[in-house]
Amino acid sequence: MYLKFLFLSIFIFNYTLLFSQFKIEGTVIDQKTRLSLENANVVVRNLADTTFFAGEASNANGKFIIKDLKQGDYSIEISFLGYEKLKVEKLTLNADVVLDSFALPEDSDLLNTVVVEAVILRVVQNGDTTEYNAGAFKTARGSTAEDLIKKMPGFTVENGQVKQNGETVRSVTIDGKKFYGDDVTAALRNTPADIVDKVQVFEFGNDMLFLFGGEMGFGDRGINLVTKKGMSDAYIGNLELGYGTDDRFLAKGNFNRYKKTSRLAAMWNVNNINVVDVMFSPYSMRGGGGGVGRRGRNNNAGVMPSSSNTGITDLYTGGLAYTNEFGKKLSFTGTYFFTYSEVNNLSTIERTYFNTDAVDAQLLYSENNTSKSYNRSHRGSLNLIYAIDSNQRITFAPTINYTNSDNRNNFSGLNFFSNNDSLNATNTQSDNFNNNLNASVQLGYSLKFDKIGRKLEINSNARYDNQLQTDGQLSNNFFFDRDTSTIFDQLADNNTQGRSVNNVINFFEPVALGHVLQFSYNNTFNFNSNDKITNNFNETAQEFNLLDTLLSNNFSTTYQLHRAGINYSYKAKEDKITIEAGLSAQYANLNKQEFFPTAFNFDKPFYNFLPTAGIRYKFDKTTSVRISYRSSTNAPQANQLQDVIDNSNPLLLTSGNSQLKQNFTHNIGFRFSKTNPKTSANIFIGSWSNITQNYVTNSNIIANSDTIINAQSPVLLQKGAQYIFPVNSGNYYSVRNYMSASFPVNKIKSNLGFSLSVNFTQTPAIINQIANLSNNINTGGGVNLNSNINENIDFSISFNGNYTDISNSNNINNNSQFYAHTIYGSLKYTFWKGLHITANVTNTYNSGLGEKFNQNIVMLGSSLGYKFGKDRNAEIKLSVFDALSQNQSIARNTMETYWEDSRNLVLTRYFMVYFTYNLRKFNNKDGDAKTAPNSETPNDRPRRQRPN
Repeated sequence: MYLKFLFLSIFIFNYTLLFSQFKIEGTVIDQKTRLSLENANVVVRNLADTTFFAGEASNANGKFIIKDLKQGDYSIEISFLGYEKLKVEKLTLNADVVLDSFALPEDSDLLNTVVVEAVILRVVQNGDTTEYNAGAFKTARGSTAEDLIKKMPGFTVENGQVKQNGETVRSVTIDGKKFYGDDVTAALRNTPADIVDKVQVFEFGNDMLFLFGGEMGFGDRGINLVTKKGMSDAYIGNLELGYGTDDRFLAKGNFNRYKKTSRLAAMWNVNNINVVDVMFSPYSMRGGGGGVGRRGRNNNAGVMPSSSNTGITDLYTGGLAYTNEFGKKLSFTGTYFFTYSEVNNLSTIERTYFNTDAVDAQLLYSENNTSKSYNRSHRGSLNLIYAIDSNQRITFAPTINYTNSDNRNNFSGLNFFSNNDSLNATNTQSDNFNNNLNASVQLGYSLKFDKIGRKLEINSNARYDNQLQTDGQLSNNFFFDRDTSTIFDQLADNNTQGRSVNNVINFFEPVALGHVLQFSYNNTFNFNSNDKITNNFNETAQEFNLLDTLLSNNFSTTYQLHRAGINYSYKAKEDKITIEAGLSAQYANLNKQEFFPTAFNFDKPFYNFLPTAGIRYKFDKTTSVRISYRSSTNAPQANQLQDVIDNSNPLLLTSGNSQLKQNFTHNIGFRFSKTNPKTSANIFIGSWSNITQNYVTNSNIIANSDTIINAQSPVLLQKGAQYIFPVNSGNYYSVRNYMSASFPVNKIKSNLGFSLSVNFTQTPAIINQIANLSNNINTGGGVNLNSNINENIDFSISFNGNYTDISNSNNINNNSQFYAHTIYGSLKYTFWKGLHITANVTNTYNSGLGEKFNQNIVMLGSSLGYKFGKDRNAEIKLSVFDALSQNQSIARNTMETYWEDSRNLVLTRYFMVYFTYNLRKFNNKDGDAKTAPNSETPNDRPRRQRPN
C-alpha cells in the first residue's frame, strides 16, 4: 500500500511538472553605464524541441518577462545593436526563475565593421489584443501618434479616417482612458509619437453588439496608446506658427500636464489652410447644396481619391481634456471642444442616370454650385466611474453637443439627354439656418458575485435631440419643350425632436469550467416628431404667409422594441478555441401618427428571431482564425417616413414614404491573422458578407411627359424632372475581402507592406417602375515602404490603385468602368547641425471618368528648415504647398440610380514660413524611469568609427 501511494505521488508530481507553465524574468543593462536598455531582444529556445522559441523585447526599465514555458531545458540569448551577445547555454526550468541582470558590453568590433541590426519584436499578440512596440518604428522628431501608426503593419489613414486591417478605428484611449472622448483625430494628432511606448489594438462592442454579437468579431476597432515610463510628472507640448502668401496663416498647438493620477490637456488650432485636428460634429460641415436624392447608400467601394479637403476652410477651434483618479474608488474624465469654421466651396457635378427605357440617349444632369457656410459647435462629455467595492461599479457618462450653422448656396442645374437635347434648368438661391442640440446620458451598474464568472450588468442610455431648421429658397425654373418658366419663392420652418431610452440587462452564469450562459434583455423606446411648415411669398402682403400644404406636414413616430435572448459560450483551457451561439426573440412596433395635411394612424408590429454564432480557433499564440454570424433588424428613420415633398432642387423632387417596413440583415465575418515574432512579419485575411432583406432603396421617376405623382396630395411632375422616394425593394448583397501583409526589410531598415481588396455589391433600385440591379465590382491594391532607420531619416513610398466595374441588369448602355491610382513619396532628412529638408510628391491618375474629369495630377511640396535650441526642440522652416499648382479634388460616387463625377474647390500653391517649438520636460521624481523619453540612450547615441 505504501509503495502504491509513493508511486502515485511521484506520478502526480511529475505530471504536474510536465503540464505546469513557468516564466523567466530578467533585466538588460549597459555594462559600463549600468543604464537599462530598452528594446533589447530576448529569445528563449527549447533544447529538446528545436522548433520552439519564444521572444520578448525589454521594456523602458530593461525588464522582460517570458511566460507560458513548460518544464524543460532552455537556452537564452540576449542581443542589442552595438553590443556583444550574451547567451545562457542551458537553463533547467521547473519553477519560475528570476535571473540576475544581463550586463551587455559594447561590441568594439562593430565600430569598424558593418552593423547588422537584430530585429526588435514589433508585434505581439496578447489574447484578442494586438500590441505594437512603438520603439521598433522610427519617426522624425516632432511626429504625432498618427504619424507613428502609419508605419505599423495593417494601419492606413485615408482622408483622416484611421483603419486597421481594413476596418475603421472608432475609439482611441490613452492609458485606458478616453482622454479626448470619441474624437479619434484629436487623440492621435495631439499625442506626440515620442511619448508612446505601446499601441494596442482591440475590439470593443456597444451594448447591442456585446449582447447579441458577443466577442466574435462584430465590435468596433479601438486603439489604446500606452505612454512611456516617466510620464507621472511631465510637461508635453507643441506650438506651431505660420504665415504665408495670399494671407495664409496657421497657429496651432497643445499643452499636456501629466501627473501620477491626473492629466490635463489644452489644444487650439486657428488656420485657413485646411489643417484639421478634431472631428467635426455631424451638422458643423453642412455647406454645399444641390445634393438632392442622395438618400441611398454609396455603393462605390473605391471612391476616386481626392487630393485635398473639399472647399477652403477658415477654422478656429480649441479644447480641454482632464482626467483624474480620486483615491481608489472614483475616476473622472471630462472633455470640451469648441469649433468655428467658415467654408467656401465651388463644386461641379456631372451625373449619368441608369435609364430603363429602350432609347439611345441617356439622361444626364449637370450642376454648378457656389456655397458658403458658417458653423459653430460646442461638444462636452464626462465619464465618472465609481467603485462601490471590489465587486460593484457604477458608470455615469453624459454628453452634450450644440451646433449652429448658416449655409448659403447658389446653384444652377440642367437636365439633358446625351444627344444634347435640353429638358429643363434651374437657378436657385437658398439659405439654410440650423440649430441642433443633442444630449445623452449613460448610466451603468455592474456586480460580480462571489462565484467566479457570475456577473450582472445593467446599462441605460437616454438621448434627446432637437433640430430647428429654417430654409429660404428662390428658384427660377425653365422648361425648354414648352418655353415656359416657374418661380418658387418660399420659406420653410422644420422642427424635429427625438427622444430615446435604451435599457440593457445582462446576467452571466458559469455552468461548468469554460462554459458560460448569458441571459439578456433589451428594451428600446424611440419617439420622433417632425413639424414642417412651408409658406410661399405673398406679393400683395410682401411676406411669407401663403401656406403650401403640399410642402408641409406634421407627424410623429414611435418605435418600441423588446428583445430577450440567451447566449452560450465555451472557452477551452489555454484559450485554444472559443465557441459562441445565441438566439433572441424580438418584438417591435412602429407607429406613425400624421396630423397635417391629413389625419391618419399607421401601426405595424414586427416579430423576429435573431440567431448569432461564432467560433475562434488559435493555432498558437500568434495565429488565429474567426468565423462569425450575426443577424439584426433596422427600422425606417423619421426622415424616410416623412412623405412631404422636398423641392430644394426643383428638378429633383424628393420625399419620404410612410409605408416603409423594417429590414432584416445577415452578417458573416471571417478573419485570419498571423504574426511571426522572430521576423516581425504579419499577415491578415478578412472577408465580410452582408445580405439585407427588404432593403430600403430609391425609386426614381423620370418624367417623359407631364406626370401626376403622390396620389394623396397630387403634384405635377413636369417633363424631364425627377421624383425620388425610398421603397422596400428586394435584397442588397455585399462582399468585402481584404488582405494585408507586412514585414521588415532589414537591409534598408524599412518596413514593407502590401494590401489587396476585392469588393462586390448588388443594389436594387426602381427606375420608372422597372426594377434594376446595379452590380459594382471593385478591385484595389497597394504597396508601401516606410523607413525605420532613425529620427534623422524618414521616408515613405506608397502606391494605391483601384479598378471599378459597374453593370446594370436593364440597359448595358449604363455600364461603366474606371480606374484610379495614387502614388505618394515623402522624405524628411536632417543633416548638418539641425538643418533639414522635406519633400513630398503625389501623383493622382483618373481614367474612365467624363471628359472634364480625366486627370493626371502631380502635387509637389517641400520645405527647408533648421532645428535649434536645447535638444533641438525649436525649428524654423520655409515651405511651399503644391509647387506645380496642379491640386484638384475629383471623385466618382455611385448610387442606386446613377453615378456622378464631381470637382470641388481646393487650395493651390502658396508659400509659408513656420516656427515650431516642442516642449518636453520630465521630472521623474517618482523614480519610475531611469531615463526620460526622448533622451539619449545607448541605443540612440551616434557611434563614430574608431581610428585605425
